[in-house]
Amino acid sequence: MMRRADKPSSGEDTCQREGLTLMELLELPRDQSELVHLVMRRGEVSLDDLSFELKKNQSEVGELLEDLVARGFLKSFQVEGERRYKIMIAKKSKRKLPMHFWGALDDKGE
Repeated sequence: MMRRADKPSSGEDTCQREGLTLMELLELPRDQSELVHLVMRRGEVSLDDLSFELKKNQSEVGELLEDLVARGFLKSFQVEGERRYKIMIAKKSKRKLPMHFWGALDDKGE
């Protein structure tokens, strides 16, 4: 099952996947991981905020943001004419237990 977007979403505000999982967070390259952690702590941030905090130029941070938005890890939106970003956390998946599981429990009680 393919969950990642193939191409960046040309500025659209829609998310193409479920969000960032803990495993994906752990697998991010260091520069993306630092950026994501900063967004998580702040709630929502602008490109200027991130550039200042990460001590990187805006074009470099912009490329990181584009990739993370395209992958569905961040959401991009406008607030009073300023583009801002927030983290998109994946919902915890619900596990379904196999039907024979309950039967095995019933058998143990006898």
